[in-house]
Amino acid sequence: MIDETLADFLQSGLACAVATRDARLVPDCVLAAGVRIERDRKHATVFLHDTISRRTLANLKHNGQIAVTLEHLPNHHTIQLKGEVTRVSKATEADIADATRFHAGFVKEIEYVGVAPRFSRRLAFLPCHAVTFRVEAIFEQTPGPKAGACLKEAP
Repeated sequence: MIDETLADFLQSGLACAVATRDARLVPDCVLAAGVRIERDRKHATVFLHDTISRRTLANLKHNGQIAVTLEHLPNHHTIQLKGEVTRVSKATEADIADATRFHAGFVKEIEYVGVAPRFSRRLAFLPCHAVTFRVEAIFEQTPGPKAGACLKEAP
């Protein structure tokens, strides 16, 4: 479902936000360390900081619906992945290595757009959970005439 070009973009260290909702349809949104596209190209794993993501993790436990938005800040190229959570677990050593790499890319992104290193490098992402989800739809979210267009849906 996710081709190699898109996978490379999504894993390049972008600004990453995770949106969920609770049983009363109240939305929640948190920053994530990044996303890894799994080998089957049908699943992705996002890394959520334990402390700031408590409500998000509770929402995922309740209904499993997730939306992950990734943006390349310098040009606002933005993609949103929507899906159903298949696994939530404490991050493994391999997960932490990936999250660390994605977070370093994000730090470069925000420094590029003007956030001072003394602030950007203090953003915490550990300890974290790894949340794997089946990607059911991919949306273009880059500002412009194609924003909101569905690029792909799961078969």
